[in-house]
Amino acid sequence: QELAALVDSNTAFALDMYQQVRDEKDGNIFFSPHSISTAVAMTYAGAAGATAEEMAEALHFDQACSELHAVFNALDLKLASLGKAQKGDGFKFVIANALWGQQGFDFLQPFLQVLGRNYGAGMHSVDFRGNPEAARQEIAGGIEDRTEDKIKNMPPPGTIDEQTRLVLANAMYFLASWAEPFNEDQTKPQPFHLLDDTEADVPMMHETESFGYADGNDYQAVELPYDGHDFSMVV
Repeated sequence: QELAALVDSNTAFALDMYQQVRDEKDGNIFFSPHSISTAVAMTYAGAAGATAEEMAEALHFDQACSELHAVFNALDLKLASLGKAQKGDGFKFVIANALWGQQGFDFLQPFLQVLGRNYGAGMHSVDFRGNPEAARQEIAGGIEDRTEDKIKNMPPPGTIDEQTRLVLANAMYFLASWAEPFNEDQTKPQPFHLLDDTEADVPMMHETESFGYADGNDYQAVELPYDGHDFSMVV
């Protein structure tokens, strides 16, 4: 029940987050709500008073703090167990949490213990005060390594300075084959309708197969499963 409640909380936050970011930029948006929920939950482990209350409200955390992090741990273990039934080559799903802290800074041990026990986040000692750019590059290198070189230069230059004391990072990497692969020979240019009512010819993939489908007010949705059927893409 607690695991299901956390999934509902994370989903509610994801929808709230999308409403915030969708009007801030033109074009396509790609973001990972689970990464944000996890990273902020790690921060929440060190919050108290009004700050903790406001964070819990924004993130829809209903569980008591003492239980929440154990449930996040259970969720990550559940996610890590998925994909075992996939048959294709190259499947990979990684969730990595890490901390980078100022060397010599007196972090509270209960805070570090919660993150180590429930998020698998070990503390890396760096010198933000003496060489913030070297520390930033070390963090960026760690993230790049865990995401198969897909996420580069994160955090970007200028975001780490001499006042930084702690950086919490969550990285996710996912690679899988379709359960029903598309035949490349059936891909052909077709009109794609843009938001400004114009059209552009783009390569469209085609296949005839049975998929989960929904038809509601102003939308149609289809669920495309990945190999093993533990994961799917909803369009």
